[in-house]
Amino acid sequence: MSQRTASRPLDTQLPPGRRSGRSPDDRPAGPLYRPLLLLCLLVALAMPASGQFSQYTPAGDFEEDFEATRELLETAMTESRWQWGPLLVDPWIGLRELTYDDNVGNRPRGNIVSDYLVKVGAGVRAYAPVKEQLIFAAHLLPEYVYWQDLDNRRQLDGRFGAGLFGNLGPVDLELSLQHVEDTKFFSREFEDRVDTEEDFFKLDLALELTQGWSVFAAGAFNTYAFNDQEDGVDAPVSLLNRDETLGRLGVRFKPSDRLRFGLGVEHSLVTFDRDTRRSNSGLSPLLEMDLEGGRLLFTGRVVLRDLESDGSESLFPAFDDLSGRFRAAWQVNGPVQLELLGYRSLVYSFQDVFAYFVDQATAVGLVTSLGSRAGLRLRYEVGSNEYAAFNPNRTPRRDDFDSLSAELQLELGPLTLVINASETSYDSNIDQFDRDVTTVSSGIVLGRRKQSPWG
Repeated sequence: MSQRTASRPLDTQLPPGRRSGRSPDDRPAGPLYRPLLLLCLLVALAMPASGQFSQYTPAGDFEEDFEATRELLETAMTESRWQWGPLLVDPWIGLRELTYDDNVGNRPRGNIVSDYLVKVGAGVRAYAPVKEQLIFAAHLLPEYVYWQDLDNRRQLDGRFGAGLFGNLGPVDLELSLQHVEDTKFFSREFEDRVDTEEDFFKLDLALELTQGWSVFAAGAFNTYAFNDQEDGVDAPVSLLNRDETLGRLGVRFKPSDRLRFGLGVEHSLVTFDRDTRRSNSGLSPLLEMDLEGGRLLFTGRVVLRDLESDGSESLFPAFDDLSGRFRAAWQVNGPVQLELLGYRSLVYSFQDVFAYFVDQATAVGLVTSLGSRAGLRLRYEVGSNEYAAFNPNRTPRRDDFDSLSAELQLELGPLTLVINASETSYDSNIDQFDRDVTTVSSGIVLGRRKQSPWG
């Protein structure tokens, strides 16, 4: 993968411090359902939907939460290359990134350092049926991060995890544990690569009742650790090291095979290790919807967040607003598909004056195949980052942005080549944060790019 990023530097004077459901009821949605369906659709279209906050959403990346884990796992199993008894094993070999960065660390002019970055790895994904409807999956994917000159940034990363996915009688189950070490862009606030360690534990249950109704419960515990860089602009990203606990409870209704929606509540608790001023908690209603009819596909998740400070030292500015993401797609003709996408998410800021910013964007896109072994995706998005200060009298900051991105995917026998390009322009009410970010990237892996939804 090769990538070039050009941007104006960060201010050097910063202050310190979705799921298969099963239903025996295949009736089409009748008149009684239509008013509620219309209401859900209007609400979901009014604001993008998502379950959890994302620290960084790259240009053109909107849809990671929308594919059913169970269905993708079944596809991955059928395409596995090795089988030993009941165990299916698929090797992974990839050059995930080959980068030329012309300003490592977002340094100011006169002190710019450029370098090459390579991410290369090899590992395995394994799958085994535990019961007829239950799958065990695991992955072991170590990866080495190599900088040509900046040897202090070289390190061994990787993605590791295991889980159970499927059905236990009337109960749909997902139980998973993952550990991820990666060197990746931190946020739109600070577009430099940061060494991160993340742990994710998730338990997701859905109990089928009758006549298309089911209840669901989910719990997650995640930890995030970011390492401060030893070079470049001083950005104390470790201030955002934190634990996140999330719980959900609700009901879903599936009046037909093509429609499903759910209502529930979500409780979240976020505790920061160092800067406890950002610790927060809240109980929030949520809505989810999936619709597939003919050429139309819609899926969305939205949460009406009600977050307040948690703990005696917290100064977290209350957040009472929507967050989430959606995707609507229309199959126009043959291989051509048009898309409308969007997201809205709270992202924590490491600056001493700002607690967080709201990262939101809406995009239009086109997806088409170029023969049987190639595909092209184009997207144009507009959005904004609006910062919330600890002190309400602080001069507000808002960065508006627009971005054009393209992705070309080619299957070359057993290999898949992916080429990405994006151009993002930021226009801030504070002139020093005006900037342009250009990326061009390519990567090659053994098998399909997304051979597995998990790991």
